[in-house]
This record gives sequence, structure tokens and C-alpha cells, in this order.
Amino acid sequence: MKKQIFSALAIGVIAITACNKKEVTPPAPGAATIEGSIKAPIDLSNDTTQVGVFISGLKNEGVLSGTLITAVIDTEDLQDNPQAGYTYEKIIRTTTIGSDGSFKFTDIPAYAKSIPVTLKFNDFQTNQKQFDTANNPDIKKTYTLSNDAVMVYKGAVVIKEYTYTAN
Repeated sequence: MKKQIFSALAIGVIAITACNKKEVTPPAPGAATIEGSIKAPIDLSNDTTQVGVFISGLKNEGVLSGTLITAVIDTEDLQDNPQAGYTYEKIIRTTTIGSDGSFKFTDIPAYAKSIPVTLKFNDFQTNQKQFDTANNPDIKKTYTLSNDAVMVYKGAVVIKEYTYTAN
């Protein structure tokens, strides 16, 4: 009888400990930084060489302060083994361009493996000063910049320079 009770107790302990799988929590991501400057051909009157030759874009100006930039991170890229068919969330970070044309994202989640971060640049409108200001008034222009994929990893500081196009 004692053998049966001991055997039953041993089987119960084995069954209980066998069912207790410990879930592993993935480590928290580190952070990467994306920073840089953005310019645009807003004043064409200063785009001349020392000998007076006009070259569009020779001296671009800082983009309007407050223009929005969005960083999009697909959380699938943060997974070691992403599940096929699962729709992962997107992490959105925003920043604005400073008065000197600079921008900075400091809280981009990242691990040791490089992942892409898509930067999206808002369009803006402003008057473009023309080369020959005596004969040509300012022209209202829409400035655009295509999205850019930037590769980051934990601890990275990526420095980028961009130039908007006047349309």
C-alpha cells in the first residue's frame, strides 16, 4: 500500500512539473537614433557662383520649421521568428524640423539585428524666391520628398541629409 501511495505521489509530482513550462519573455529592445538635416531650394537668388553663374540648388535653405516627419517601424521586423500570416502592428514616431533644418528621432526600438525604418516627409508650400528677382516675382511652390528606408540597429546613430524638390 505504501508503494502504491508513493508511486501515485511520484507520478503526480512528475505530471505537475512536466506541465509547468516557463514562458520566456523576450528582452526589451534597445534604441537607435536617426538624425540629420533637410534643405530645399526656397531662395534661388543666392544660387550663383562667384563669377555670376546661376546653378539651381547651389545654396539650399533649411526647410520650414515645424514640418512633420514620421518614422514607421513594422513590429514584424522586431521578431526573431515572425508568424506567417499574422498582421503585426506598426510603431509610429513623429518629429518636426527645427528652425535650423535639423531633425532627430531618439526612441526608435531596435535590437542587434538591423531593421528598416521608413521615414515619411510631409509636403509643404511656400513662396520660392526666383533668381532674377527684378523681373520674376516669387512663385508659390509645393515641396515634396519621397519616403526613405533607413537601416538601424540597437545603439546606432544614423545621420542623414535630405533635399526637398520644388514642384
